Amino acid sequence: MTFQFLHALRNVRFAALIFSLGVAAPYTLAEEVPTGFVLSAQNLDERLDDHYQGTPINELLTEHLIMRIREHGLRMKLAPARPMQPDPRYLSATETYAPQVRFDAETKKLTGYVAGIPFPQVDPDDPHAGWKLAWNLFYAIPTNADNSAVGGPITIAGFEDGVVRQFVGDNYKFRMVGRYTDNPPGHRGDGTTKQKSVVALSAPYDLAGLGVYTVQSAVGEADEAYVYVKSIRRIKRTAGAAVWMDNQPQMDMLNDDNNGLDSYPLWYSDFRVLGKRTILAVSYLEPMMTMHYEDLIEQSSPWINPDPEHVVWRPTEVFVLEGSPPSEHPYGRKVLYVGTDYPQPYAGEFYDKNDQLWRMWRLWITESTTPDGFTIPTANYVQAIDLKAQRATFIDGTGILVLNDPQFKEEMLTPRIMQRLATGKQGLY
Repeated sequence: MTFQFLHALRNVRFAALIFSLGVAAPYTLAEEVPTGFVLSAQNLDERLDDHYQGTPINELLTEHLIMRIREHGLRMKLAPARPMQPDPRYLSATETYAPQVRFDAETKKLTGYVAGIPFPQVDPDDPHAGWKLAWNLFYAIPTNADNSAVGGPITIAGFEDGVVRQFVGDNYKFRMVGRYTDNPPGHRGDGTTKQKSVVALSAPYDLAGLGVYTVQSAVGEADEAYVYVKSIRRIKRTAGAAVWMDNQPQMDMLNDDNNGLDSYPLWYSDFRVLGKRTILAVSYLEPMMTMHYEDLIEQSSPWINPDPEHVVWRPTEVFVLEGSPPSEHPYGRKVLYVGTDYPQPYAGEFYDKNDQLWRMWRLWITESTTPDGFTIPTANYVQAIDLKAQRATFIDGTGILVLNDPQFKEEMLTPRIMQRLATGKQGLY
């Protein structure tokens, strides 16, 4: 007999004995919820003590997911856990270079980083675990390619009004530090620039060109930032010190909310690990196909709920990472749910200065094939829910999706790209 069968038989015999003695059972036997089951407001309370893939439902759901189910009508279709499979070159760089990385407990800085994950094994009991995770996110999120050209429709929907605006956004990046596709891996330039990127709109005409081009520092200096002034059709440099805390154009996200956290770690006052747990995350959509807002979000109030026909939730082990931003930052704190196997943030909760939940952020992971033939995890979709504004932003990055393209050269990504986007033309060439 299998262990599982004997364990179940023992529980049945124990329950029968309790009943025969006329004693109230101290607990009810938990059931295993089947794959494909849809959690909803109608069945949540009766299922909270049941299990899925061995973990109690009430442990898989965060406090705010329970709130979403009860108050927003969120329905969550359950699917089996699926391990992330990053680019093998990323894994190779981690194996080669991670042993030489060192963390300075006094300065909170790291040394010896080349490529891959700086700290692939993080102990949540390590007093510096939060800082090590923050450096992992700064350098080595596995869905961040060495270069990427991503663009597509963006939808803004109000809880009551539905779709209020749609436009097209583009996000192009070229990593300068921690490149794992180069031979040998390493950095471009003198190592002081982390990446060059642009986040801008390309349609409709009245918004085209709105955005920012950023040269992000790898050493904590103020970022260089450029904007396109549509009225004079000129690119102007702007103060870059606070650009990371600015709102993204027309969206319910800060620049710092890209990938959950997109700033130099030491600009935060502290990072700490609140714990390790298994939660439900949209770690891989099913089936793997390109779908859009109308397919993925239920087209009914409150216009923020994933459609369980296409969006599934998988048990995913995560660190719960809390970041304390500086006083001038709009948020009071950030909580991110970061994978324990690879430094991939799946979801975040962003709080205001009064410690009230302000925004909820979530990546929906799929996978893509690079032009040079590697299959890698991809953050195709982003959803940011603003509870104060009662609206949500849904970013569909599948209109243009090219990762680790050998033809993408550093010199292609300059502030002039915003002039191209202002004409409605997407892409780098």
